Amino acid sequence: MIRMIAVLLGLLLTATPSHADGKVFRHYGLADVSIPDQSAIIHFDEGIETLVIETRFQPGPPADEAADAPEVPFAWVVPLPSVPEDVFPASSGVFQSCRSVFQPHIRTNVMKFSWIPVCIAGLVVVLYLGRRTKWVRTIAATLILILILAPAMLPSLGRAGATAGVAAGAVTVHSQRIVGDYDTVVISADPIDPDAATDLAAWLDANEFTVAPDAASTIAAYVRDGWCFVASRLRTDASDPGVRTPHPLGFRFATEKPMYPLRLTGTQSGAVDIELFVFGEGTAQAAGFTLERCGETAYPESERPVWQRRKIVVGHEQLASIVGDAPHATHLRGSLTPAQMATDAELHLAPFQPYRNEVHSREAALHFSLNMGAVVLLVLTLVVFIMGRLIEVGNVRFLAMCIIPIIMASTFGLVMHTALPKFDVKSISLSWVLGERPEALASNLEAHFRSDVDYSSMGSVRSAIQVVLDDPATHERTRTNPSTNAVRSFDDGPGGLGLREVDGAVYLVVRDMTGRPLVSEVPFGSE
Repeated sequence: MIRMIAVLLGLLLTATPSHADGKVFRHYGLADVSIPDQSAIIHFDEGIETLVIETRFQPGPPADEAADAPEVPFAWVVPLPSVPEDVFPASSGVFQSCRSVFQPHIRTNVMKFSWIPVCIAGLVVVLYLGRRTKWVRTIAATLILILILAPAMLPSLGRAGATAGVAAGAVTVHSQRIVGDYDTVVISADPIDPDAATDLAAWLDANEFTVAPDAASTIAAYVRDGWCFVASRLRTDASDPGVRTPHPLGFRFATEKPMYPLRLTGTQSGAVDIELFVFGEGTAQAAGFTLERCGETAYPESERPVWQRRKIVVGHEQLASIVGDAPHATHLRGSLTPAQMATDAELHLAPFQPYRNEVHSREAALHFSLNMGAVVLLVLTLVVFIMGRLIEVGNVRFLAMCIIPIIMASTFGLVMHTALPKFDVKSISLSWVLGERPEALASNLEAHFRSDVDYSSMGSVRSAIQVVLDDPATHERTRTNPSTNAVRSFDDGPGGLGLREVDGAVYLVVRDMTGRPLVSEVPFGSE
């Protein structure tokens, strides 16, 4: 009987799972990561740093609730170690592309074999208890075999898963201009003048760049160090009290070593979640930040870039212009307290060491923990079985001894499941990861167009596409952005749409997973 059970178990363990009827497509797991309070892209090369910052604003209540003014100013002051050579607008799609290509290694599929050691452990217990009665052993073995074979016979279940004025005193205005949605001005103060910090704070206040009183000492410290300030003012609707994420701002300036300014941010209360995407030579390190990913970069030149898991693919055209040909890229993340932001973050570029964080989907973490707990249960049950045979314990005492492996295995599995890093994971088609064919999507969109669409007008085609996207009856694959699981929109992030006009014809542009634009080979309205 035991020999027969061993043979059946061997056949079961070497068998391959079968799938239900239908075509099976490979899928790729995309982690649903949270967006931090601040994100920055940093490129450093030969004493020049390019810093692009994306930040979120939480508006406060207007000073006068009865005021009729529809807008309130948002002040954003960024300290820099030198006067920037350039201040430029950046696209939010650049950061969306970075988060996409810096994805951790995600385990979504874990072999579900936990029932095998559990059944074997149960078989050991039952055979021990019925060792003196043949018919008990026969019935127990039959039941155990049914329990073992039943999961293999059942189908598997899964889840998808304003212009500023120049003040008197020690303040110097280096430049002022409109950059995207911001009015920006670059100012500094004479570090030798004892009233420089006071004059600078007064200038900011007089020009509606209000700075909290707690920041006065920090501004004074920056002034003493000879730093300058880029003050930006964003006009936004005061009726929207929610968190705002306006387009990022970029700065290019000279510095001896790469850095990220933190002291002014640290004057606010509470911790701040910050992520840094650092491009340069080697692996970036900074105090208070943990390493999430580091790898070699790739700059695809083909129109249809091939996705590379081991490399960080720079596909977005603006990201490529920011980072140049940097050979390595590092993703750092940290939740910094005000005490940790008492000094600016100095980045050290150590010798290159590839690293990729590994996380599990919630379902994969559950099954991995069950598997490990079941193995522990089997091993401990065998230990109890051997001890029971050696000291000839009775059935009641043997059952009591079996409670210990159950408790220990359950505790081990629970601790492991708690310790495993888990992410909410979106399942996306691998065909989109490799570069979705825009002509197929254009054809699907065009099939829903009205008959009065002017195919030579970009505005008419854009309006027609928007009507299709706004219609809930449109097929989900056509309507949904696979990167965000939200309705597609006209943007430059992964999965975003765009239009391009060439010789009077309008072509569809689709962004792949790296943010690279893929242009349809066939224009709208062609037969």
